[in-house]
Amino acid sequence: MSTQTVVALNQLKGPHPGGDLHCYEVVVQVTGSYLTATQPSFDLLAAFQSLCHEGVSDINVKAVTLFQDYNDGTNVYTADNSEIVLSSTHNKVVTFELDSGATDGDTGGTEVTNATAISGYLSFIAVLTITGA
Repeated sequence: MSTQTVVALNQLKGPHPGGDLHCYEVVVQVTGSYLTATQPSFDLLAAFQSLCHEGVSDINVKAVTLFQDYNDGTNVYTADNSEIVLSSTHNKVVTFELDSGATDGDTGGTEVTNATAISGYLSFIAVLTITGA
Protein backbone atom coordinates (compact mmCIF):
# COMPACT_ATOMS: atom_id res chain seq x y z
CA MET A 1 0.00 0.00 0.00
CA SER A 2 1.32 3.43 -0.86
CA THR A 3 1.69 6.19 1.70
CA GLN A 4 0.60 9.75 0.93
CA THR A 5 1.95 12.67 2.92
CA VAL A 6 1.23 16.36 2.39
CA VAL A 7 4.68 17.91 2.66
CA ALA A 8 3.92 21.54 1.77
CA LEU A 9 1.03 24.00 1.59
CA ASN A 10 1.87 27.16 -0.35
CA GLN A 11 -0.68 29.95 -0.38
CA LEU A 12 -1.03 31.34 -3.89
CA LYS A 13 -3.92 33.81 -3.50
CA GLY A 14 -6.67 34.98 -1.23
CA PRO A 15 -8.72 35.86 0.36
CA HIS A 16 -9.54 38.97 -1.61
CA PRO A 17 -11.27 41.90 0.11
CA GLY A 18 -14.87 40.88 0.69
CA GLY A 19 -14.16 37.26 -0.22
CA ASP A 20 -13.50 34.03 1.63
CA LEU A 21 -11.74 31.84 -0.94
CA HIS A 22 -8.08 30.85 -0.65
CA CYS A 23 -5.97 29.15 -3.32
CA TYR A 24 -3.18 26.80 -2.19
CA GLU A 25 -0.60 24.60 -3.87
CA VAL A 26 -0.62 21.24 -2.07
CA VAL A 27 2.54 19.13 -2.50
CA VAL A 28 1.93 15.43 -1.84
CA GLN A 29 4.58 12.73 -1.52
CA VAL A 30 3.49 9.27 -2.65
CA THR A 31 5.70 6.33 -1.68
CA GLY A 32 5.42 2.55 -1.59
CA SER A 33 3.60 0.02 -3.75
CA TYR A 34 0.63 1.41 -5.63
CA LEU A 35 -2.57 -0.58 -5.07
CA THR A 36 -5.52 0.00 -7.40
CA ALA A 37 -7.98 -1.14 -4.72
CA THR A 38 -6.89 1.62 -2.31
CA GLN A 39 -6.21 4.73 -4.37
CA PRO A 40 -4.07 7.43 -2.77
CA SER A 41 -5.80 10.07 -0.67
CA PHE A 42 -4.92 12.89 1.70
CA ASP A 43 -6.79 14.87 4.35
CA LEU A 44 -6.45 18.59 3.71
CA LEU A 45 -7.79 19.62 7.12
CA ALA A 46 -5.21 17.44 8.86
CA ALA A 47 -2.50 18.93 6.62
CA PHE A 48 -3.53 22.48 7.48
CA GLN A 49 -3.64 21.69 11.18
CA SER A 50 -0.23 20.01 11.03
CA LEU A 51 1.64 22.38 8.71
CA CYS A 52 0.09 25.82 9.19
CA HIS A 53 -0.14 26.09 12.98
CA GLU A 54 -2.60 28.99 12.61
CA GLY A 55 -5.48 27.57 14.64
CA VAL A 56 -7.33 26.18 11.62
CA SER A 57 -10.48 24.47 12.92
CA ASP A 58 -12.20 23.64 9.64
CA ILE A 59 -11.94 23.99 5.87
CA ASN A 60 -14.44 23.68 3.04
CA VAL A 61 -12.82 22.53 -0.19
CA LYS A 62 -14.49 23.84 -3.35
CA ALA A 63 -12.18 22.35 -6.01
CA VAL A 64 -8.93 20.44 -6.46
CA THR A 65 -6.99 19.98 -9.69
CA LEU A 66 -3.57 18.59 -10.57
CA PHE A 67 -0.84 21.20 -10.92
CA GLN A 68 2.38 19.20 -11.44
CA ASP A 69 2.96 15.63 -12.59
CA TYR A 70 5.44 13.24 -10.96
CA ASN A 71 8.36 12.39 -13.26
CA ASP A 72 10.78 9.70 -12.05
CA GLY A 73 13.14 10.24 -14.99
CA THR A 74 11.72 7.31 -16.93
CA ASN A 75 7.96 7.56 -16.44
CA VAL A 76 5.57 10.46 -15.99
CA TYR A 77 2.67 9.89 -13.63
CA THR A 78 -0.37 12.14 -13.41
CA ALA A 79 -3.55 12.36 -11.39
CA ASP A 80 -6.40 12.35 -13.90
CA ASN A 81 -8.50 15.39 -12.98
CA SER A 82 -11.70 13.57 -13.91
CA GLU A 83 -10.85 10.91 -11.29
CA ILE A 84 -10.18 13.29 -8.35
CA VAL A 85 -12.85 12.74 -5.70
CA LEU A 86 -13.62 15.04 -2.77
CA SER A 87 -15.26 13.43 0.24
CA SER A 88 -15.93 13.63 3.97
CA THR A 89 -17.42 16.66 5.72
CA HIS A 90 -16.73 19.80 3.66
CA ASN A 91 -14.84 17.78 1.02
CA LYS A 92 -11.64 17.74 3.11
CA VAL A 93 -10.41 14.32 1.88
CA VAL A 94 -8.95 14.17 -1.65
CA THR A 95 -8.68 10.78 -3.40
CA PHE A 96 -6.95 10.40 -6.75
CA GLU A 97 -5.96 7.78 -9.30
CA LEU A 98 -2.35 7.66 -10.44
CA ASP A 99 -2.09 7.26 -14.22
CA SER A 100 0.67 6.81 -16.77
CA GLY A 101 0.47 7.55 -20.48
CA ALA A 102 -1.03 11.02 -19.96
CA THR A 103 0.27 14.28 -18.49
CA ASP A 104 -1.03 17.45 -16.89
CA GLY A 105 -4.09 15.80 -15.34
CA ASP A 106 -5.48 14.80 -18.73
CA THR A 107 -7.62 11.77 -19.40
CA GLY A 108 -6.34 9.15 -21.79
CA GLY A 109 -3.79 7.51 -19.55
CA THR A 110 -4.19 4.20 -17.79
CA GLU A 111 -4.11 3.56 -14.07
CA VAL A 112 -0.72 2.46 -12.79
CA THR A 113 -0.62 -1.32 -12.44
CA ASN A 114 -0.93 -2.99 -9.08
CA ALA A 115 2.27 -3.20 -6.98
CA THR A 116 4.16 -0.59 -9.04
CA ALA A 117 6.85 0.96 -6.84
CA ILE A 118 6.22 4.69 -6.45
CA SER A 119 8.34 7.36 -4.78
CA GLY A 120 7.72 10.93 -5.83
CA TYR A 121 5.79 14.16 -5.52
CA LEU A 122 2.66 15.55 -7.17
CA SER A 123 1.30 19.06 -6.74
CA PHE A 124 -2.36 20.00 -6.65
CA ILE A 125 -4.20 23.33 -6.57
CA ALA A 126 -6.95 23.55 -3.96
CA VAL A 127 -9.56 26.30 -3.68
CA LEU A 128 -11.13 26.44 -0.23
CA THR A 129 -12.45 28.43 2.68
CA ILE A 130 -10.72 28.34 6.06
CA THR A 131 -12.29 28.65 9.50
CA GLY A 132 -10.26 29.67 12.51
CA ALA A 133 -7.16 30.98 10.78
